Amino acid sequence: MKKNKKAILWLVGILFVLAVFISLIIVFMKRKDVSEKSGILMEREDAYILFAYLCCRDEDFYTKSINTNEISEYLNPDEKNLQNDSKKVGQKEEKKNDPKPTETPLYLTKSEALYMIEVLKELYPLSEGDIIKKTEALFVDYSKDQSKILADDFFTFFYSLWDTLHAENALTKKDIIPLAYGKDVQTLDEATSSFVQMDDMSMAYYDMQSENNILVGNLTQGLYDLQEGLVQNQLYQNTKYLFCNHYILLDISKYYDVKQKDFQINTAFIVSNQPDALFIEYQDYRLNLHTFSEPVKTENGEIYDSFENIADVFFSNGRISYLDLYKESVSGKLLCISDDSIELEGAGTYAYNQKLPVYKLYGNKEIYSKADLKIGYDFADFVLNKDGVIVAALVTREENMDNIRVVIKTTNFASAYHESITLSCDQDYLVNNERHMAGEEFSVTIGDEILKSGRIFVRPETNLAKTSVLSIQRDQGIPSYRGNFEITETNDGLLLINEVLLEEYLYSVVPSEMPASYPSEALKAQAICARTYAYGKMVHSGLMSYGAHVDDSAAFQVYNNIKENENTTLAIRETKDWVLTIDNHPAEVYYYSTSCGFGTDIDAWHGSNADQYRYMLSKHISDDTLSDDITNEDIFRNYISSIQSSDYESGEGWYRWTYKTALNIDRLNQNLLKRYEAGSKNVATLNEAGEYEPLTPPVFTKLERMEVVKREDGGVIDELLLSGPEGCIKVIGEHNVRAVLANNCDYVIRANQSQSTVSTLLPSAFAVIDVTIDETSNSISAYRVTGGGYGHGIGMSQNGAKAMANKGWLCNDILKFFFENAEVLEL
Repeated sequence: MKKNKKAILWLVGILFVLAVFISLIIVFMKRKDVSEKSGILMEREDAYILFAYLCCRDEDFYTKSINTNEISEYLNPDEKNLQNDSKKVGQKEEKKNDPKPTETPLYLTKSEALYMIEVLKELYPLSEGDIIKKTEALFVDYSKDQSKILADDFFTFFYSLWDTLHAENALTKKDIIPLAYGKDVQTLDEATSSFVQMDDMSMAYYDMQSENNILVGNLTQGLYDLQEGLVQNQLYQNTKYLFCNHYILLDISKYYDVKQKDFQINTAFIVSNQPDALFIEYQDYRLNLHTFSEPVKTENGEIYDSFENIADVFFSNGRISYLDLYKESVSGKLLCISDDSIELEGAGTYAYNQKLPVYKLYGNKEIYSKADLKIGYDFADFVLNKDGVIVAALVTREENMDNIRVVIKTTNFASAYHESITLSCDQDYLVNNERHMAGEEFSVTIGDEILKSGRIFVRPETNLAKTSVLSIQRDQGIPSYRGNFEITETNDGLLLINEVLLEEYLYSVVPSEMPASYPSEALKAQAICARTYAYGKMVHSGLMSYGAHVDDSAAFQVYNNIKENENTTLAIRETKDWVLTIDNHPAEVYYYSTSCGFGTDIDAWHGSNADQYRYMLSKHISDDTLSDDITNEDIFRNYISSIQSSDYESGEGWYRWTYKTALNIDRLNQNLLKRYEAGSKNVATLNEAGEYEPLTPPVFTKLERMEVVKREDGGVIDELLLSGPEGCIKVIGEHNVRAVLANNCDYVIRANQSQSTVSTLLPSAFAVIDVTIDETSNSISAYRVTGGGYGHGIGMSQNGAKAMANKGWLCNDILKFFFENAEVLEL
């Protein structure tokens, strides 16, 4: 019995010891190093790089050199002078080498992460509270100093601190595919018209989420120092990078499940094919794609031994897989580029790729797009896919451009679309291939059988023939035109296009834009401006979808509203081929009728590329120089309310004018809505936060305030404030101000006391406003606008040019006054 009892006691003791041992194991397991938890550990070197970025101020992390060996010593828990040495972080010693990689990566520990936090608190004392708060949760599961940190935990910690310390520079994670870097990436330098090598830290990559697919980023100095050559090993492989703006901070692929993907670059131009490299042009870049000394093959497995082809480049398993070549193309005179098709004379109409790449193959390199294709000319080959869709254009040449294509609008320039068209020619002429006698009329109406076969071509048999358009009226009566005509049917009606020599087009533009009685030097200046403007529209069509460069209305240049005149024709012939240039390229020029004594600059139109037009500056068009700030309301009021005899145009009727009107609140609301619909940025409404933003304007029941709150150079109104019980708005831009102020009266009184009709615009925005208040309603009942000049005030004043010519100025001097640093050169 005693033996049994003793055995039982031994058994209980053993069980007790076992229980204690198991408990100790459980406790030990609970306190065991984090490396045994599921997840990927954070590599020390990567953590050091990211830590160095955190320590940098402003944008220094883009260019900061990083020595991880130094950071490693600096973050060692045994380092005693941590706080005093914080400035060392991120500095690079030239003679010290980075640690060589070992077979087993070293991982970040809890103690090192804690020291990182201490350093950040020292560097950013104002953010110390946020740093502590945002890092407390990181160490809950890490009991030992040498516990290794999981990558997921570290990145949570890092992103949170980044938001605190560098909030203005957002981080993004991107799955990208490196294509080329350093010397293998070239971009087009417009100054030299050639491709230039980008710096060693540039990397071109393929981004499946980007509309443009191929983008260029920059390795930060830290990443470049530590991982030079790494990108080479990742070519054509799906990789996850950490970005800040377009800068690449770190390859973080190892911490995520990154799957490899096949991909392709569509419609690239093969520039060169070398044994170890395939050079392609795509978008704005030229890339050297490595073939790793493997021959590039086509889709059917044949070795590709050519170049200057359009091809889709396919990639798989980190290599160029094959090229799919486009073998079919068409060419012909480019008649029209609509939203969904391209029409070529003699070849037909083709659908096209909406992201149509255009490659220039001759002369100086330029970035080309669809807008650079020349309507009316046969300068390009159009590459087709297997379905007959145009996928690329190759511009093979560009010769002299002599002809301009003009949309002839209906009577009073009311519409581009005609219901019917009737033509007659003073010489024999052809309609397609059918001959018509001189004086014989040809008519066509929407739906006629002749239109079903496509475009109608009307061609006189002699160069000096003139074709009359009997179905429209101009100020001269029935207009007659030089050149050829085309008629095409659209869903909206018939389009009538006149194709004519540029110089002959000017014969009918200059007298329609400037009175032929003006002095010859002014007419020459006008001819050069008109030629420059027209040539610019020929190079970049203003009406590509119509198959034309311009129309014949004031939207471009008024054409053939007034008959040709010997004075203007002589001015055109004496300036033949002369255009106004900036940096040897035709300038974009504007002109207007009359100034108030001052002109303004392109900022009055609030365009997005105003810096390109700094040759058109605000000018005092006078013998005197006014030193006062003409944008000041009081100074401008004093100026515009008087006659300055030294101003060149002080004798012109439009030099000063007045407009008086009773306020029609309904018309004001209509005007505001029209300008908002024309462009939401034109009318800004005050929101609850006290800021102006593009919102549908309120409908005013009455107007309590009308005030000019901003003027641009030259004194032109730039912002007009209107307010009432329903809200407060700003009308922005000279054109919109003129449209809104044209209210209940349909005429203005000019300086010579003559009346002139007002329709939808006041003569100019060089004006001041005086309001009449109805004391009963405490609202504006009427207003008076005192202004000067006629037109937008940008570029050349035509009456200013006349006055200068009368003073003996030559046309070149006139042009250089209005267009600074411009030169007159031959096309």
